[in-house]
Amino acid sequence: MTSFDEALRALLRSERQGLLSTISLRHPGYPFGSVVPYALFETGEPVLYLSRLAVHTQNLISDPRSSLLVSDSASPEVQPARATLIGTCRSLAGGMQEAARSAFASRHPQSEALALPGFSAFRLQVKEVRWVGGFAAAAWLRGDAVRGS
Repeated sequence: MTSFDEALRALLRSERQGLLSTISLRHPGYPFGSVVPYALFETGEPVLYLSRLAVHTQNLISDPRSSLLVSDSASPEVQPARATLIGTCRSLAGGMQEAARSAFASRHPQSEALALPGFSAFRLQVKEVRWVGGFAAAAWLRGDAVRGS
């Protein structure tokens, strides 16, 4: 475990939203970005609660390859610490939906999405992370860096 791994996990715990990038259905091969709230499973993996009607959700259903960019919103720096989590984002099966809902409700207790039909939980299974902690502090990290293993 590196100090970058620890800084990554601290960033993910401190922030509440990120930029989800999916592969566009409307414009094949192009990225499509959406700011989305996220929560974390106990394992540290991000969970998203998404509307089935949203463009980014339709993109994920078609092709789950995606990334989630999280940056330090409290930093006064022009280039704050940030991490791009790269992986596959898929809807969770039955029993996992409730665990995800609980994690999301804990992190976002005022979320209207939890009370609306047509929303479901998606987990980002992280394959690799691009960590940028500042000047000369960048590295590729293994996907399990989010889990602390």
